[in-house]
Amino acid sequence: MASLATAAGSVDATTSAQSALPSPLVAISPADPTVPTHALPSEFAGLSYETEAMLADAGGRHYFSSDRPSLLNMFKTLGVKSLRLGGNFADKPGVPSPSHADIDALFEFARTANLKVIYTLRLREVDSPNEAAAIARYIMAKYGEQMAYFEIGNEPDVYLKTYPAYRAKLTQFMDAIRAAAPEARFCGPSAANAAEWARDVSQTLGREGQIQLITQHAYFGGNSRDAEKDPAAYRARLLSTELLSKYQSFYDSFVPIALENRCRYRIEETNSCYNGGAPGVSDSFAAALWGLDYMFWWAQHRSEGLNFHTGDTVAAADDHVPCRYAVFTTAPGGYFARPLAYSMVAFNSVGDGTLVPLKIEPPAQFNLTAYGLRSASDGFCVVILNKEVAAQSGTPSAEVTPTGSAGREAQVAINLGQTYARGEVMRLISPGNDPAVASGITFGGAGISNDGKWQGQWSPLQPPDAAGEFRIRVPASSAVVIRLTQK
Repeated sequence: MASLATAAGSVDATTSAQSALPSPLVAISPADPTVPTHALPSEFAGLSYETEAMLADAGGRHYFSSDRPSLLNMFKTLGVKSLRLGGNFADKPGVPSPSHADIDALFEFARTANLKVIYTLRLREVDSPNEAAAIARYIMAKYGEQMAYFEIGNEPDVYLKTYPAYRAKLTQFMDAIRAAAPEARFCGPSAANAAEWARDVSQTLGREGQIQLITQHAYFGGNSRDAEKDPAAYRARLLSTELLSKYQSFYDSFVPIALENRCRYRIEETNSCYNGGAPGVSDSFAAALWGLDYMFWWAQHRSEGLNFHTGDTVAAADDHVPCRYAVFTTAPGGYFARPLAYSMVAFNSVGDGTLVPLKIEPPAQFNLTAYGLRSASDGFCVVILNKEVAAQSGTPSAEVTPTGSAGREAQVAINLGQTYARGEVMRLISPGNDPAVASGITFGGAGISNDGKWQGQWSPLQPPDAAGEFRIRVPASSAVVIRLTQK
């Protein structure tokens, strides 16, 4: 297969013969101009860790430490702006609470990396809010600039069962914390399943200004223990149009009411499959394509951001399990970037700007999605994902195969209705465009090294035709980020 991304200064290999392309099968253009647009939130990209990751190891060293240059590089490369500490072990009785030294290490790291922190305070089987109030007082006194929100309890719907019970306990804790740290801000309910709690919080505590951010957890890929039984089927599920419908149903279950009550929202713990992710699914290239699509879908739907749950190990209920859905893991010389890391790099490559809805015509021709962003400098980025399943290691089950014939390359024409003189592209690809592979992935022709650095480059597109139309081929199981400029 020919190289799909080349060094800057050469013409992208798949577009060198654009003039010979037949009429495009897919056209991308702006959607209805009357549809309101909004800015991409500056703190959209986030990571979530178990609070246990804050604790010093046997040698007294902290994972979150400002003297870990490779970790700092990785956060910068991925564009991470939000760091959430929580997970099941934040709320598990018997797990030590972080000490002042652990908190200091975390926030010095956050300060160095320019992060805002969402910090979970223990709620489960805790009768008095005194400890939570003391922790909040310490953090706000020393690190108020890095603090975004306190989250009281992780997935409280698992153990408190009813919203009235949760609200009574939450209010008790918030009152005590505000007395100790008046500037503290709160998010919630951070439920595992109960989206109706998010509705209730937005209509009461949110509308009253006591909760500043509605938060919810989501794992749309299902149970990793089921996914392990048929990895190919679940890879296909991650790329299916069915998943987009699930996002919409989840959105409809609480977001419109939250927005109606002037509450912002964030999915502050999420990933592909719960219980730590599934091998061959959550750590495959399919997860990279899913992650990029997932980030843009929620950004387009006015989410303040996503925090991908990650770490070397995570909690599955009350057990430690290897983290298969990790964005990156500890490796010799630094950290190994898993496929999901590449979705974050690709998302970060578009920069700041205003999200612009795009339409694809004909709409059902391919399993294709596209997102647009207009930059402050009048440039425009177009992100296109071809989620048709290319040849892979294993055959997906028929019931979860994405819509359309598998493995088709899309020929795409882009016309934004105004003149752009030049275009550049970076491609998100895997060896052989195989969604099953776990390594050898590149974006912009480069991988992410163990020291957390990435040196991908833009490749020029063929100039537009007389009508201002750019054309590009997008192979199955791949994505492109295109940057158009007027000069």
